[in-house]
Amino acid sequence: MKRLTVVTVLVALVVVVTACSGSGTSTPSLAPGTTPPPVSAPTTSSVPTSPSVTSATTAPSVVGSTTSEVPAVSIPIPETEGETDFADIWRELIEYHNWAFQNPELADVDIYMSEDCECYANAVAILEEYRANGWRETSPGYTVQSVSVDLSTSTVALMTVVDEHSPLVVVDAAGNVVREKERRPKTFYDVRVRLTEAGWRIVEWFQRGAIGDAE
Repeated sequence: MKRLTVVTVLVALVVVVTACSGSGTSTPSLAPGTTPPPVSAPTTSSVPTSPSVTSATTAPSVVGSTTSEVPAVSIPIPETEGETDFADIWRELIEYHNWAFQNPELADVDIYMSEDCECYANAVAILEEYRANGWRETSPGYTVQSVSVDLSTSTVALMTVVDEHSPLVVVDAAGNVVREKERRPKTFYDVRVRLTEAGWRIVEWFQRGAIGDAE
């Protein structure tokens, strides 16, 4: 089961007007996914790269007669402590993975992936690139088609999963498309998750066979 953490941003616009000797001046103010190799780590977005963010409410802010609204952001934090349904656990981890690349400014790879995973460094590098350029993914990302548990204990689980990745679309702050990639068809992955003090984390994510073998 996951919890949605809501962060509300209030934006207020304040204009200060100063008058002097019959003339006036005014000073305006200024006011963040991935795909696996056979998989060590993906390249353009999704790490070997469901989905998405539920947007919340909007928060109005009024200063004088000026009103602005900024949508709140709902974060699908995986809440996997104590869970033993590994299909649900994998779906929660992948949902956060997709959300992270759609919202790189708020993303934290440690929330769903262990540093021991070969795909960890790749995910971090892609998110840093997105933040530096003001980019984000607008595509849904991975969809989990099936999960088969091959072996599980109280602290680790090995699974075979079939994931499909939507066509990748990366845009800049102005909404211009800066990167695209074709759909990744249903493909088999060998994955391993491990229980940590913070919950289950991805420690292995390897593509099995050729892309599209699970179609």
